[in-house]
Amino acid sequence: MGVALGAGYAMLTGQTPEAYLDNIFTAGAYGVPLWPVISVIALPVVSGQMPEWSAQQMRSHFPVLVGWVLSGLALGLFAQLLNDVAA
Repeated sequence: MGVALGAGYAMLTGQTPEAYLDNIFTAGAYGVPLWPVISVIALPVVSGQMPEWSAQQMRSHFPVLVGWVLSGLALGLFAQLLNDVAA
C-alpha cells in the first residue's frame, strides 16, 4: 500500500525543480485525510469490523495519525530528491 501511495503521489505532483519544502509539506498534509479513510474506516471494514470513528476509538488511533504525517513528510522529501537526481 505504501508503494502504491508513494508512486501515486510522485505521478500526481510532477517534477518541480528544487521545491523541497513544497513537496514535504504537501505530502505531509496528504497524511491527514488518508488517516481516517484508511486507518479508521477501510482497515476495520476490510477485517470484518465496524469503522472505528467514535471519539474514544479515534483517540486510540492518534499515534497512527502521527505516523501518517511523518511518513508523508519523508515521502515528499525522497520524491523531490529523486526527481532532482533524475533531472
